Amino acid sequence: MCCGTQEYNSFENAVVSNGTLKIVAKNETVQRKAVSWMNSTDIVDDGYQNLRTYNYTSSNLWTRVKFDHGAFEGRIKIPKGKGFWSAFWTFDGEPWGEIDIFEFMNTNDIWGNYDVELSAKRLNLNTHYDYNNDGNDDGCSTNSNEVDFSQDFHIFTMTWEKDKIQFFVDGNLKRTDFRYYTTLGQGTGCIINDWQPYLMNRIYPLNPMHMILNLAIYAGGGAPDGSTTLPNQMEVDWVRYYKRTPCNTNVNITHASQNPLSSTVYNAIVGENIAINCDYNVNQLEVIGGTSINIGPGFTTGNQAYFVARIEPTVCNLGGGMVLSNQDEIISALQTEDTQIYSLPDTISLDIGNKSPEGGISIFPNPNSGSFVLNFGTYDFNDFQLAVVNSQGQIVYSDVRVKSNNYLVDLKEQPAGTYVLYLIDKKQESIITHRIIIQ
Repeated sequence: MCCGTQEYNSFENAVVSNGTLKIVAKNETVQRKAVSWMNSTDIVDDGYQNLRTYNYTSSNLWTRVKFDHGAFEGRIKIPKGKGFWSAFWTFDGEPWGEIDIFEFMNTNDIWGNYDVELSAKRLNLNTHYDYNNDGNDDGCSTNSNEVDFSQDFHIFTMTWEKDKIQFFVDGNLKRTDFRYYTTLGQGTGCIINDWQPYLMNRIYPLNPMHMILNLAIYAGGGAPDGSTTLPNQMEVDWVRYYKRTPCNTNVNITHASQNPLSSTVYNAIVGENIAINCDYNVNQLEVIGGTSINIGPGFTTGNQAYFVARIEPTVCNLGGGMVLSNQDEIISALQTEDTQIYSLPDTISLDIGNKSPEGGISIFPNPNSGSFVLNFGTYDFNDFQLAVVNSQGQIVYSDVRVKSNNYLVDLKEQPAGTYVLYLIDKKQESIITHRIIIQ
């Protein structure tokens, strides 16, 4: 974000009027120091003298504080024209850590010619991290051609959690990065199993970061020309940061106003026992219950809605091997967990019990006195590995291969308590979890 630009950044180019912030780029010549605390004649990192002439001015706004895991969001309209480099991003710097929520920059067509229309449509999403702490960052950039973002405001959202980063535009998911991947390339969410090897994502930022808004001006051959309209501006309606709240023991929603749903960002309800008994219209929602989820009449979904309801026994007590330092960091969507997507009837009731939500696998007895039988029903038991984890996250039983359709698990040496059974389906590359109670 720092190199190949030629603007001088000033607070005078950040203007608030009619309820929005304008970061204004101007074609004007000023002589200023590149680094305010260095002498005018010093040579700075780019090889040029500190005191220099700038042909353009703009603004580069940083938050005073750094933000940790959460959701970063802004409603923004970008300018269109050769030489503009609009960005909404986060940055640490020590060591290098950066997430570009969006970048719009000079873009060439398939023949290598600058394309002003494509420059306002190509959405660039990037992550950077100095994995080796050697001053050089590892980075990964993706881009996609979208609508013309200079024509209207759009909502850009980035959710950054301990184990997953997601990028959204107007509520639509554009990219996901996990901190850890399996050797098969699967994202892990926050489920990390002691017996399985993982690959660490070198481009995953780990430290709190500033939020930054800026409109840079390209130098050299990418600089503005006679076709570029100046002054011009990146307009910001609002910028927000959200921090996940701790898990609630019980969630009982009797009126939609208790938990209003956003149409533009990811919605999640997390709790031990969740009940929704009211008129509740959903376009996008994930419900994660530790023990039970009950949904009553009045719950409806829109066309092409996305709704997930699943039981995750350890979601509120941090047991079962989940790698979390505090409840604020509970992941909203665990890709490897029990997940069901429903076309909703009038009523749904889900409760953790002796049968997998997928059907076919049964556990009996449960609760038990220290041993139980897994019956795989129509599933091929040869496809499964299994492990049992106690409330401290320790593996107390594991088997790399299930050897019969009626498989006996002996935990008689373990104390009474709550455990989590992980069934790893090697063929489907998924994990099924069940709560086991030893009395």
